[in-house]
Amino acid sequence: MGASGPSGGDRGSPPVYVFPCRIQQGSGEWFETARALEGLERAGHRLLYLLPRPEDPTPKDPRAQPLDPTRAGPGPFPKILPVTDPVPAQWAVAVVTWYGLTAEREDARGSPNPGPFAPRFERLRQSYPRHLLVLSLEEFGTGRTSRAALLENRRQSGVVGSPRSVSRHSQELYHAAFVAARAGGRGDVLHLVPEFSPDLPALQEFPFLLPVPPFGERAPVGHRGAPSRTRTRLSVLWYAHAQSSARILPGVLRGLEATGRRVLLLLRSPDGGQEAPPHSPPGSRVEVRRLGPVLPRAWNRLFREADLRIVGGSQTLLEAWNHGGPFLYFNGCLEGPGGKPVGFRREKLLSLLRRWPTAGRSTLRRDLRDFADGRRVEPIVRRALASSAWRSGFLRERRGDREPYPPGLRPSAEYLRRLVEGYAESGLTAERYVRSVRRRHRDLLAGKGDATSGAGERSRARGGSGRGDVAPPSSRGG
Repeated sequence: MGASGPSGGDRGSPPVYVFPCRIQQGSGEWFETARALEGLERAGHRLLYLLPRPEDPTPKDPRAQPLDPTRAGPGPFPKILPVTDPVPAQWAVAVVTWYGLTAEREDARGSPNPGPFAPRFERLRQSYPRHLLVLSLEEFGTGRTSRAALLENRRQSGVVGSPRSVSRHSQELYHAAFVAARAGGRGDVLHLVPEFSPDLPALQEFPFLLPVPPFGERAPVGHRGAPSRTRTRLSVLWYAHAQSSARILPGVLRGLEATGRRVLLLLRSPDGGQEAPPHSPPGSRVEVRRLGPVLPRAWNRLFREADLRIVGGSQTLLEAWNHGGPFLYFNGCLEGPGGKPVGFRREKLLSLLRRWPTAGRSTLRRDLRDFADGRRVEPIVRRALASSAWRSGFLRERRGDREPYPPGLRPSAEYLRRLVEGYAESGLTAERYVRSVRRRHRDLLAGKGDATSGAGERSRARGGSGRGDVAPPSSRGG
């Protein structure tokens, strides 16, 4: 085997190949992969990028575009060494975005439609037979039961009727499609799903999904309470990445106007601020300013200084969570029955709300969900910025947050590092190691097991055979 990078390799330090991919034109996967590698980088592990060959087929799936981590991207990334061939080693690890979409040889229907990284994974498996461990960074917040996913799909599609009416047959169809799409039957892949709070029924149905805290989650950095009455102008920062942001903009402006204060609304959108800002009516106390390209340091300052943040997707939601101050979430909306808006892809927000049990009985939860749906925008914005009771309730929830993950699974970047090092120390094949990690992961979430023990085959868990780890959907519900 020829190599353009380091040679050798021992049980203590397997080479780690990194394959980030852009999904649906977003940049969140770039930042998430970079944060996931922080523990490996600090520990001095070799991070490699296997270059494609000229004869590799051109990727056909427009949803997944490979990213070259050796080149400049939307943000900082750990140092990666490009190699033309797999380096000599007894075993290796690959970290990849959404393995089932980006690295399988066939699509979810079994048709020969390889993901963009599939040829490179074939080369890796030829070089490390039975000893290639794959760590797949799955989509944020998608660890749900078939029933929960179908109910949310029905809601998003505007289907009316009993919200609990989901047939057993529909659940089975969804279950099979989800397992196929995520390559859940593979025995050499660990599927890590970032979640604010794990959905344990989903883990029971899909034992191959391993929920972990969001990569890059930190303790709150501090925040202001109610805006000072002595300040001449308040600041609202909105990451308006969704195309349907224009639909709720009038309601946002009316809500800001209703505070009776002067407000600066800063809009950041994927177009880089090329669009002209909307005109405020004469005499308005609200000024709207679009942001052009912003350097990370300047963005962090604006984020920190804002009195209210309106975020969307996973990355700015995580930023708002880490900051600790009040925020609203909007990831876009569709037109539902009667023209009423329906929120698009709310699973990240729902994952967070599972973490706040008291918010389930509060106005705060209703406001966050309704704003995500694009409903009651004006009164919610006014309360979020001007109501001391609303903001105090938000801060109480954030301060009273209870960590849902045991120490053995956090922080996520360190857990990923321990997985890599545990694999090298175990002496197991990739499939045996995956089985042992899945069992131990379930034990830790259930409050059993030793957080400091190795990921060997000593632990046992309830449910799941470990051979593929795909359980049928629950018979509960409709």
